[in-house]
Amino acid sequence: PMQEYSCPQCGSTIGGKDHILNPSNRVARTNDATQTGYCLGGPGQREALPTPERTLSPAACAILRALMHCSLIWASCNNETATEGLLDLIYSQVRPREMSKFFWQHLEHDINILSCATGKSKDEACLLLHLVLRDVVLKNPAQSSGMGTYSTLLAKEAREKWEKCFNDAYIQPTLRQLDTSLHEATQLLLNDKKEDRDRLFYMVYERVSVSPNTILPHLWSYRSRITLEHLSQTLKTSKHPILNEFLKQEPILRATQYIPGIVQLQQQLHDLYHRRLDKTEAAQITVGDFVRGLKIEHKKKLFLKKMNCVKTAWTLVKDKLPEYARVRVPPEYLQKVTWDDSLPLSYLIPTLTGPGVCTVALVDLLVGAHNDFMEKCHSELKKKQKTE
Repeated sequence: PMQEYSCPQCGSTIGGKDHILNPSNRVARTNDATQTGYCLGGPGQREALPTPERTLSPAACAILRALMHCSLIWASCNNETATEGLLDLIYSQVRPREMSKFFWQHLEHDINILSCATGKSKDEACLLLHLVLRDVVLKNPAQSSGMGTYSTLLAKEAREKWEKCFNDAYIQPTLRQLDTSLHEATQLLLNDKKEDRDRLFYMVYERVSVSPNTILPHLWSYRSRITLEHLSQTLKTSKHPILNEFLKQEPILRATQYIPGIVQLQQQLHDLYHRRLDKTEAAQITVGDFVRGLKIEHKKKLFLKKMNCVKTAWTLVKDKLPEYARVRVPPEYLQKVTWDDSLPLSYLIPTLTGPGVCTVALVDLLVGAHNDFMEKCHSELKKKQKTE
């Protein structure tokens, strides 16, 4: 390097002089830094809501993890040698005799996530796993070419290619015809079972009559839940661009309702403290201190209401901030900010550097998402008018 510049975000020196790299710089890591072994932790440490991973949808991710945990349960129950090897892979403290229970709890969590991601019941989520496994057994191996072998899966790129191939070959075809496949599988179960052995199953699916004198029939009739996830799954095979875009951006668009409260809070604190507090003083005052300083009860309630707007919106979209927002939020802020009484007031005073960047980035993301969606609606309506 022959020149030095300052990073516009953090102010750090970049580059060097006379072919000598600045001591604060280091060579970027380009090798695979993925942690080896079983990295999901305990069942209680995992995400509570469906989340995508890499190119996988939430449902596809849940299916792959469920199949993985099925394999691990089988290994821990049937092979002592494999059990000893699994202990070396798990970072959580698990006793050998509790290993199968450990993976079973993870499998239950996978089924809960899959149920939520598809908008189906837990029984139907289990049935979906069976349908995927059926395709794995019955489909021509040539259809899954490109998945590689164990030796080729040692590289990160190969693993990502494998999961994409598996997803395209076995998971997505089933998800695209999910309602039809589940209906056909349920009919097979109804035709295969004996009514006297599982009468409740037949009552739920209304295959037998139920006397109104003994029980209200409609209490036992089964209807699929109407949820956003169910609607998303249904619309995947239809052409509704505005609805599809809405469902794709739903968490962010849901958070846009809090924009007025967040902006009002920013304006209030900016008017109170602009050019009156330096960064050190703002960092020493907490939200609790500010609320206690408000003597009028109405003002306290109004401030807390605005504060709740920030907290709720942040919870909905914080995972999207690094990907979408034009204003960069340092990773340490994303991880540690809590939006409670102990939070320094500096996080709420809008600035382009330091803690105040959190609310600036949040508003930037929400306003951008709102405008992009309205532009999408306008564009699609113009297309429709031209074709009419």
